[in-house]
Amino acid sequence: MAPHTLPPSLTELLEVPGIALTIADGDLPGCPLVFANKGFEQLTGYTREEVLGRSCRLLQTVDLAPEASHCLRRAIEHRTPVTMTHENRRKDGSRYDNELTLAPLYSRDGHCYLVGVQRDVSQRLRPRTRWRHQNRLLDRLNAQVPGVLFHYRQAPDGRGDFPHVSERLADYCGLERMALTHDAECFFSRIEDDDRTRLRGSLTSSATSLRLCQVVFRYHHPTRGLRWLECSAVPTRLSNGGTLWHGYTTDVTARKLATERMALAETVFDSTHDGILVTDADKRIIDVNPAFTKLTGYSADEALGRKPHLLSSGKHDANFYHDLFATVHQQGYWTGDIWNVRKDGRQLIENATISAIHDADGTITHYIAVFRDITQKHLKQARLERRAIYDPLTGLFNREHFGDALENLLSGLSYTGIGIAVLFIDLDDFKPVNDTYGHAAGDDALVTIAQRLKQQTRSTDLVARLGGDEFVIALAGMRSAEKAEKVAFKILDDLISPIALRGEHAITLSASVGIAYTDDSRFAPDALIAAADSAMYEAKSRGKNQVAITEHQQANGDDLYTRLQTALDDGELALFYQPILSLNDERIVSFEALV
Repeated sequence: MAPHTLPPSLTELLEVPGIALTIADGDLPGCPLVFANKGFEQLTGYTREEVLGRSCRLLQTVDLAPEASHCLRRAIEHRTPVTMTHENRRKDGSRYDNELTLAPLYSRDGHCYLVGVQRDVSQRLRPRTRWRHQNRLLDRLNAQVPGVLFHYRQAPDGRGDFPHVSERLADYCGLERMALTHDAECFFSRIEDDDRTRLRGSLTSSATSLRLCQVVFRYHHPTRGLRWLECSAVPTRLSNGGTLWHGYTTDVTARKLATERMALAETVFDSTHDGILVTDADKRIIDVNPAFTKLTGYSADEALGRKPHLLSSGKHDANFYHDLFATVHQQGYWTGDIWNVRKDGRQLIENATISAIHDADGTITHYIAVFRDITQKHLKQARLERRAIYDPLTGLFNREHFGDALENLLSGLSYTGIGIAVLFIDLDDFKPVNDTYGHAAGDDALVTIAQRLKQQTRSTDLVARLGGDEFVIALAGMRSAEKAEKVAFKILDDLISPIALRGEHAITLSASVGIAYTDDSRFAPDALIAAADSAMYEAKSRGKNQVAITEHQQANGDDLYTRLQTALDDGELALFYQPILSLNDERIVSFEALV
């Protein structure tokens, strides 16, 4: 259906200078334009030929806000007058503020026309447009900044509200913007009590001095728990005597926790009793803690810029450190003991853990070494281990270790076939030395005797002090007891030399030596020592400074273990069970095994 046309007399009447008029056919779909005057052409840049017959929606060349679009659509559908201002676009693309008045007009036959009157009101609305533009910029700024922008207004009577807050407020504070525009107390009530008092005090001081208000406080978020917020605001005086703050609030919880962790780390770093040193990737020291200075003797100024090698004792070679850092690079850390030296030259044994620190790309940026002084613990352990092996007075092997070492020598006889001789040495008349010169002098004499015994034996031989004035020697690689006997006489010749004591005294000591020899690996160590001991008593019975050789030299002699082993092998042992009776009722209650 074609749109209605207007009579020429009416169109001439509507050519009003300076006013843009359009008429649309309201009864046809899309409401096509049936008239546009010259004022419309001048306002929009469109000729009437370009618009006639087209939908009146071309009057809306810029997308309207949802509310404005709904209002215009409702006016057209219900044939109701409407006046609205919106931004529009001319044919050349330039924008202007368009004031549109749209009203229905009915002909005698009831036909509906929509009469539109448009005016360019940009000059009148320019300040408002600029204000809207600034608001859009502010909204974009509010959306981009990581905190909350706000205006806080406080009346002379102390009541406060927030005329403006950014949309991020809901995330930061868990509150709706509308709630704060009426009453600020819903915000202040969630602040920790002590902090709220301090914040109000800061606001009062800022309002009086008109200086920056800056405070950090704890805030109870309804869903995220306790948060730390930082607020900075600049005050201005209002005409009614109140104060308006222009401010910014940001969540500093992560920064606060990081600061607390850093402070705790610094406290631990400074307070721990373990030494800590930090190096860069080139292993140059960049930081040390007080315990490092206490343990090593080097101050921070003396250590910074140098390498940890300044503590090196020389005990560890280059391979040790190469393997150490290879482990660090492979698994991230190394733990172990390092022998270092203090600034004053004293020994420093450390139990250390060395770790590598990596950046986000996995590149090593620093090394951290944490160590504790285990020097005394290590030396104490070494002393305990030495006491388990050595006689504390003479430094010779003790009885226990000599027995274990002799057992190893005996087990090797099955491969070498060469015998072992044990020399049991007992000093003659040693008790009068202690009684006459004192036990200290006696100890000095025993130390001298021990040194002479070591000098007269080889490194492969075993020399031990069994206790008191008794010594024992195991000679390895002896092919006969006679060779061992020659060694024994050589030892006696050396022992008889004068011994200088404290107080310018000198004594001469002799000894009795018993020898037990075997080339049988089945011989028990205790049996061999006992045989030598028995031979020593035989030597003493002959007088001082004598040597005697035991007659029981083979494993099938007096060695109980050997004899039992032989008896088992030859079937010479028999087992019998003897019942044990109860005297009360003469019942058998157990058995006794007899061999």
